[in-house]
Amino acid sequence: MRLINFAKKDKFLSFMVLIAVTILLSLGMWQIYRLKQKNEFVQSVMLSLKNDPEQLNEQTELELYKKIYFRGKIDSENILWLYRRHKMAKNIDGAYLVAPIKFYDKTILALLGWFRSEDHKKIEEMVKTYDEVNFTALVLEGERASFIIPSNDYKNKLIFTLDIEDIAKNLGIKLQNNFLASLETELEIQKLGLKISEDMMLKIRNDHFEYAATWFCLAIGLIYIYFIYMNRKYKNDDN
Repeated sequence: MRLINFAKKDKFLSFMVLIAVTILLSLGMWQIYRLKQKNEFVQSVMLSLKNDPEQLNEQTELELYKKIYFRGKIDSENILWLYRRHKMAKNIDGAYLVAPIKFYDKTILALLGWFRSEDHKKIEEMVKTYDEVNFTALVLEGERASFIIPSNDYKNKLIFTLDIEDIAKNLGIKLQNNFLASLETELEIQKLGLKISEDMMLKIRNDHFEYAATWFCLAIGLIYIYFIYMNRKYKNDDN
């Protein structure tokens, strides 16, 4: 009876260890996949930034990472402020100005620079005075909301994720699927903040290899502990 009970316990323990190792290895493989995605993103952005911007017209496809030049009008009634985990200025409270840009019969969301919180009201008033403006921008992919990031607060014009579908729904406007990072513009507000530079576009945190190594090491460590435990246990049983 004692041997049967031990066998049952061993099977349960082995099953739980197998599940844990599978989860750890899956997390490691996910980080490898994210590392590949991040590297491809950086390479695509680097290539696009080296090219001259393409003049935008009604037929131009807004392909990911394409560098474009166009003339559009800012929708000053739907300005938002994007707060990110990575700031453009250390130890200063601020956010990215986000606004829909109208061009031809389309509207696309755009990042127009980073500004200190104390200047936000002034910036919003200045934007209302602009008519059509020239932009050089990079087309980027929208984001998806995550449970670990606060929800967008449209009542106070504060957002934390560039979830295009969610933003379009809450603003009550139709938006293109991607968004723009404005690299060059003639906006006077740029003098009050920091523009989105090409160098900033490439300064992307990429810790996925370290995360993957951590998950894989934990899996190996768990397997090692499991075999040490089982080896000692059966030696004691034999004695």
